Amino acid sequence: MPADVGPEGLIVIDTGESVEEMQESLDAVRQRTDAPVVAVIHTHFHCCNGTSALVADAGHELPI
Repeated sequence: MPADVGPEGLIVIDTGESVEEMQESLDAVRQRTDAPVVAVIHTHFHCCNGTSALVADAGHELPI
């Protein structure tokens, strides 16, 4: 999961092909930071299915 920490938190680029894939990536990121995910950027349609894992982590909808 490519991510960049912005002033308000993480900006995630492409969220993977499955919720499980994104959750594994998010678990790895959580070992380094507890910064919230504040936005998602999708560069192509088939790498967006993991977004729901990020929404669950955030506890609310995210700007995409």
